[in-house]
Amino acid sequence: MCANSLNSMRNIFNILFIVSFSLLPGFLMFSCVELDENNEGAYSELKINLTAAASSGDLEDAVYVGGLQIDDFEIALSDLSVSYLSEAGINAGMDRMESFAFNDQNVKSDGSLKLVEDGKPRSNLLGKENTPNGLYQEVAFHLEKTSSANTSHSLKLEGIFEGKEVMLWTGNEDWLKAKATNTHAYTIYSNSVLTLVFEVEKLFENIEISSAKDGNNDGLIEIGPNNEDGNHTIFLAFEQNLQKALQLRK
Repeated sequence: MCANSLNSMRNIFNILFIVSFSLLPGFLMFSCVELDENNEGAYSELKINLTAAASSGDLEDAVYVGGLQIDDFEIALSDLSVSYLSEAGINAGMDRMESFAFNDQNVKSDGSLKLVEDGKPRSNLLGKENTPNGLYQEVAFHLEKTSSANTSHSLKLEGIFEGKEVMLWTGNEDWLKAKATNTHAYTIYSNSVLTLVFEVEKLFENIEISSAKDGNNDGLIEIGPNNEDGNHTIFLAFEQNLQKALQLRK
């Protein structure tokens, strides 16, 4: 075991009530990252990406759900931040979660970001910063409205269902948070990438897209806050799914 690891391990076990025992291998590895007095509070480059996937499977697959082919999926957001326990804090016996705010320049550069384009998932770099080494638990951001020819939206999906055009959108400006998947935190002590993934299957959980209608017979099935086509029940279910559909992966 590396130098000073005994003290590090004692400090780590003092905060195990915050994180799951499933993290034990990560903690053991993390405790062997040596901190000397000249390197206290070391930093590593952390990139945050954003994309969409049909489910928890391959990020390269075309995006289909319940017979709906998703051709385009866009989102506008700001105020990207991460929550973590710092390496320096852990070794000092501290159990306080800290927050790091990313520069909004990348997030706001185009007004909106394409998660799916022409039926294919697209990866977007939201931010790249030197952040403190530590155990990273959560990424958060704020949905932000942007305007297009037809809507003022923060999130919009367009696709085809049984030959009919479908547009689903929301002007929701809430905060969304994604926590580490299959564990309570990710160990970051070298250059790393965390990826936010909207799982489309979860976005449409408990939704029967076949029940959506083109109430005004204009050739477009619209599902949005204005209830243009009488699909308000579907819209409410979709909004309720936003949070649980967002995953954080490493």
